[in-house]
Amino acid sequence: MIPAQAEIEIPLLEALRDLGGEAQPGRLYPLITARFPQLTQEDLTATLKHGERKWINRIQWTRQALITAGDVASPQRGVWAITEQGRRRLAENGHGEAEEARRSTSASISLVDLYEK
Repeated sequence: MIPAQAEIEIPLLEALRDLGGEAQPGRLYPLITARFPQLTQEDLTATLKHGERKWINRIQWTRQALITAGDVASPQRGVWAITEQGRRRLAENGHGEAEEARRSTSASISLVDLYEK
């Protein structure tokens, strides 16, 4: 089942942040898709009446909602960019760069390391 638009917002913002703040959609789609391992091949290939893939369309509508909310901007045609407001949203929801670094560091510490400290 394709995730709801609200479920895609944070992964889209994180992907933009991780790519340096802005990117073309083609670079974002695989990163966002990787965040949803439950997507089946059927989900990824399902199309709308006019032939566009439903999953890509959902990501694009999510981007539009984030633009309306002020979390994403389009500095030039074909480029999506996270705004400062979008960065604050990630930080406020525990998805900031410092939080990601802490998670990756803590995930690499073994139980033995914790016990010996």
